[in-house]
Amino acid sequence: MAPNLQRFCTLVVKSKLASGADLEKHYRNWRADAPDDRDNLPSFIKHLIDRAGIPGAQLERLIAEPAGHATVSADATRDVELVKVRDPRRSLDRRDVVMLLGGMILGGLAVLLPVMLTRKVPVKNSADPMPE
Repeated sequence: MAPNLQRFCTLVVKSKLASGADLEKHYRNWRADAPDDRDNLPSFIKHLIDRAGIPGAQLERLIAEPAGHATVSADATRDVELVKVRDPRRSLDRRDVVMLLGGMILGGLAVLLPVMLTRKVPVKNSADPMPE
């Protein structure tokens, strides 16, 4: 294995995109499929994208970054959506309290309105004599 291909494989394993055994298996398959592409890194990367299912943006990012300094950037977010998660230990803030109160009020209305609208209201008949 060529030094740059060896370094690339080490970066893939360190970044946990594939295990060492899986990477070795894919390397052997690639060598069997393309014996003329000896130590051709772009060809091996294409093989990993096609056969191993590793996202291409992440493999390209490993090549672009210095060894051991691979980070997620805007280019790599094509394959992964990053979501900001709030700390679950944090107490409720004003917005949370307003949402809870609004839900309680709307829930109460959803229960009370049908009861109130279907209730029979006694109607006085104008022909009835007024009690004295």
